[in-house]
Amino acid sequence: MILYNEKQLKCIEHPPAPLMIIAGAGTGKTTTIIGRIAYFIKERNIPPESILALTYTVKAANYLSDSIEKIVGEKSNKINSSNFHSFAFDLVIKYHKELGYHKLPRLIEPNDSKYIIKQLINSNLDSFKSVDYKKDNKIAFTNIPKLFDRFRDELILDEFLSDKINTLLEDKDRDENSNQLLDCINLYFIYQNYKKENSLIDFGDMISKLWELLNNDLILSEIQSNIKHIIVDEYQDNNYALSQIVKKISSKESSITVVGDDDQSIYSFRGANVIGFQEFRDYFKNEDNYSEIILDTNYRSTQGILDFSNETVKSNSLRFKDEPLISNKNIDSEVSLFIGNRSMQLSKIIKICKEHIDQGVQASEICILTRTANNALEVSDYLNLYNIKNSYASGKLFEKDVVKNFISFINVIFNGKYFDLGLYRLISDSKYSSLLKSQGFFGEIKNSFKSQVFNNYDNDFFHSLCFDDQTLKSMDFLQHFKTLSDRFLKYEYDDVILSSLFTMIENYRNTYSNMDGNICEYLNTMFELNEVYIDTDLSDSKSISIMNIHQSKGMEFKYVIIPFLASGSFPSRKRSIKNLEELPDDWLRNSQLCEIDSMEEERRIFHVASTRAKDKLYLLAPDKGKSKFFKEINKDTYSELILTESDSLTNKVEEFDFSYSTKIDFKFSATNLSLYESCPLAFKYAKIDKIKTKEASPAASLGKFIHRALEIVFEEKNTNLDDIKRIINEIWDKDEFLNIYQSNEYAKEAETILYEYINKNPLDSNLEYVFEKEIVVTENSNTFIGKIDRIDFLPNGDIAILDYKTSKNKKTPKQIMKDIQLGYYAYLLSISKDDNLNLKFPVLSSLEFVRDAKSPSVSVSFTRQNILEIRSRIEGIIKSVNSNNFTPKKKGHCFFCDYKRLLCPLYK
Repeated sequence: MILYNEKQLKCIEHPPAPLMIIAGAGTGKTTTIIGRIAYFIKERNIPPESILALTYTVKAANYLSDSIEKIVGEKSNKINSSNFHSFAFDLVIKYHKELGYHKLPRLIEPNDSKYIIKQLINSNLDSFKSVDYKKDNKIAFTNIPKLFDRFRDELILDEFLSDKINTLLEDKDRDENSNQLLDCINLYFIYQNYKKENSLIDFGDMISKLWELLNNDLILSEIQSNIKHIIVDEYQDNNYALSQIVKKISSKESSITVVGDDDQSIYSFRGANVIGFQEFRDYFKNEDNYSEIILDTNYRSTQGILDFSNETVKSNSLRFKDEPLISNKNIDSEVSLFIGNRSMQLSKIIKICKEHIDQGVQASEICILTRTANNALEVSDYLNLYNIKNSYASGKLFEKDVVKNFISFINVIFNGKYFDLGLYRLISDSKYSSLLKSQGFFGEIKNSFKSQVFNNYDNDFFHSLCFDDQTLKSMDFLQHFKTLSDRFLKYEYDDVILSSLFTMIENYRNTYSNMDGNICEYLNTMFELNEVYIDTDLSDSKSISIMNIHQSKGMEFKYVIIPFLASGSFPSRKRSIKNLEELPDDWLRNSQLCEIDSMEEERRIFHVASTRAKDKLYLLAPDKGKSKFFKEINKDTYSELILTESDSLTNKVEEFDFSYSTKIDFKFSATNLSLYESCPLAFKYAKIDKIKTKEASPAASLGKFIHRALEIVFEEKNTNLDDIKRIINEIWDKDEFLNIYQSNEYAKEAETILYEYINKNPLDSNLEYVFEKEIVVTENSNTFIGKIDRIDFLPNGDIAILDYKTSKNKKTPKQIMKDIQLGYYAYLLSISKDDNLNLKFPVLSSLEFVRDAKSPSVSVSFTRQNILEIRSRIEGIIKSVNSNNFTPKKKGHCFFCDYKRLLCPLYK
């Protein structure tokens, strides 16, 4: 028999009327819901088939059904217990003819929806008004699906959108964001029509189409005759549309119960409506027997943890709980905050884990929670260095080694955009990996693939990766990949994971094969989106749990550790948004949402993390730049301890072997040296192995063409706009861009940049100039090369050097001194000899940011001591390269790295 507390019992026995239950973390929310449903059936004789229990996830719905069955028996089978989308889908299928579908519609997953949108964007770029979308269609790929979802979240109807098109078109002075909105709306109608014609629906359609059905009085009446009592779990996670739907269905009987915790609303990126409880109150408060009940007895955590957790959200607005939850535990514990650098924090995590495990605690009772998945991966990698078993898993299909191998295989046989990366990965993962130790081998084998002749490497492995177009059309890709894996690859394939790929391939063949592109492009899109999840078992009792905070929702652990509580990391820094990612504020159904600071959600995320702990909560933060959270939290609710160097473990570094079997033959340049300092492994892949990516780099191409155009313009002394356009047209190569639209937009931008810069920064007729000067110097058997954009020969015999930049972000003199490029050029000039030019150490070195025509120059003057330091850096790099030191570095630049996901061992 279940013993309920007084407030739980009050919730359970409340009559069938509007009831709002605010259930804080660990207060027995699910137990109360089950009790209320059982009470309806057993005590009030309410037919179970008239009860609709809505949850946020399928897993929660199944758990609810199983739990109710234990109390009411077989009657529970008649209860409609499902997640919101399943409920909506069933009704859309039932009434599909009324919605205008000529046959039963088929549900497409979010990643498939994005693939369709991507294809439609590509085929409609010519009609786009947005310059940024044409220059970089990735912006459109990223943002348009978000806006489509928001249209449905906010129940924005077609009529409203049609009116907005007319309004936007009438505005002749509309800005870039207005053009993006216009393109988005137009594409939305194209997307909706495509799905209707092909009898497809996506997740957003399930909700918007259900709303359409509910606005049909006959259908609404039929639904209401079957559903008389609604119970909604995790109400804080619902968006505006879902809230309106349950209000509409319950409008006849008004028997609706919503359960949730406003302090745990952490899904605003999915459209979750944080003010949903307030809206519920405003809508139902005048109904008979309306009630609000706060469950405040916590069965999970100690009072110390609860007091601290309340502090994390006390500054938030619109809260329903003013006081901390009350623990029913007889023991207490204090929250501990450890202060130290990142290395100290990681060491302390290991010490905490080992201490508890040595005391007999099961490893699975310890959980490390991080704000981001990358932080979770960092902790997991660190624990692995010390052989501490952990269960970190992102759950993402395309992060599995075998799937990365399959993507590599597909790109090789189709000559896809990841051909180089895929081929290198497959070779390095095969029995023939030692071939990569020979400098130049990779270039040779790529040429062999082009010619289909493998004279020097005539083995079955390479031949098994070559097929003609006809064979590819009928190939069983997975079977061939399995054979390849069995014969040649080190890692065994996983049938469970490959079955997910099989479903994806069949899905493409049955649904998308009539669209532009091929199976390789489809799978590459899925790989890039990285949004396909598989079930991951994290229940290993011998493994410490590591996950990001959003993954931990609804879970609990005896001991919780939250590291990296640094300002800018947690709370995360709000991104500056240039392009349109959100609906205009005046489109939102509730203007209060515009006024809520993003910091409020960060506090709630911290609250969710801290309330996962049952017995002890450990926090770790740096001394400098400590999280802003601690400025708001009462210091009496935690103890602070300073970590010292003695707390740090002996640093272990993961060792990688990227050595070559022969001495490396290489020419050094400023770009190469800078890349090595940034990441030695990226340097190896790009500059020695010459692994290319087929993704166009329009910004790099723009810079190259502007450099060439400046040289021609200054030599010809033609500065009028027509001459500049002619020069641009003569040197421009549209093949360096993704499509003709991108090429045209960048060409127009180049014309504008050049005209403004040249006319505001004319050359001095009293000086002599040399453009694009190539320098080659050999010193100590090392060859150094460089190309200096401009050398100015000053009247007194000195020289100044200048390098053109097309970047939008200007560097400061301090950044230039730290960067190696201009210092390297100065060093080359100091040791070079030229019979025709009086080259010498420059008195001034400048970066010329041509986009800022009014003030383009940022200049520095290097001293001899600076050059000695540059030389020392160069010698250090050369020594490391010759020692085959290509250990990767994990930094912010990793986000943009082409090699990260398929080749970097730090991102396994």
